[in-house]
Amino acid sequence: MMAWSVALYSAALQVYPAEFRAAYADEMRLAYQDWLTDTYQQRGWWGVLLLWGHLLLDLLCSALREHLNPKDNQMLQVDNYRIESVIGAGSVSDVFRATDVGTGQTVALKMLHAKVEDNLADYFEAEADLMQSLHHDSLPKFLGLSAYMDRPYIVMEYIDGLDWLTRINLTAQPLPVDEVISGGMQLCDFLSYLHEKDLVYRDMKPSNVLPGPDGRLRVLDLGITRSKPTDWESGRYDAIGTQGYAAPEQYEGRVSPLADIYALGATLHHVLTLRDPRDKDPFLFAYHPPSQTNPAVSAELEQVILKATAFNPEDRYASAAEMKAALAACQS
Repeated sequence: MMAWSVALYSAALQVYPAEFRAAYADEMRLAYQDWLTDTYQQRGWWGVLLLWGHLLLDLLCSALREHLNPKDNQMLQVDNYRIESVIGAGSVSDVFRATDVGTGQTVALKMLHAKVEDNLADYFEAEADLMQSLHHDSLPKFLGLSAYMDRPYIVMEYIDGLDWLTRINLTAQPLPVDEVISGGMQLCDFLSYLHEKDLVYRDMKPSNVLPGPDGRLRVLDLGITRSKPTDWESGRYDAIGTQGYAAPEQYEGRVSPLADIYALGATLHHVLTLRDPRDKDPFLFAYHPPSQTNPAVSAELEQVILKATAFNPEDRYASAAEMKAALAACQS
């Protein structure tokens, strides 16, 4: 079914002129594959079918504009930003690499889909609010918020590089152990920053982790980050997250900082072993020690990952700071 859907999308791209397809089709197709995977994991095939309707409408409208006026296509420029390429796609929004025609600065532009359900649009608005209020070295810099043809968009720092998931998929090799330990410590710092502000990230995964030009990791997509309820135990959220990385209690709408610790452990496990936790539900990490797949993983690092991904929240690290200290002890 997944292959059939990608093939159908590729066929739909034929509505564009040949010149446009040559410039953008490959990147749009790759972005769609990421979008399809995330949507299917979160909402199943009914979600995919619903969003397909919105997607086809967008495709037909933008293709029509391109045919009618290819030299001055509104979809290729959003206000003062010239769209250069598609760099990401999701169930709520798309992300483009764009150029500020006034300054020449390269930016990332995240735009809400033309038609989305109200509850999904709320996630986009919440992300924009968070990006304006949060300031941390692991977050891309927020540059602006506006709307184009009734579609809100966020302008942020563009990070040129490959996220962790893309890297391991391209090389078919796990990331170096020292890099994973160092990166894990940086991600612990980021989670500590959020948790101190009574926020829970809820979406840690390799595709949301990207090395910046300064070597420090950036964390992408605050779309489902939320402030904590008065009581972590009694408070409830909508059951949302990425299958395999989301903690078991997250599927029940129960979320605390300990869910972020679980997702970080799942992320480190994936980039060290190449075993994608989305491929098997549920993925019980206790039955898949990292060293069985990657002998370079020490017994100490393995224990850190297995403790972080414990099924019961009370068996995990009590805080991101505690997990960072455990990772630091694993450094050679």
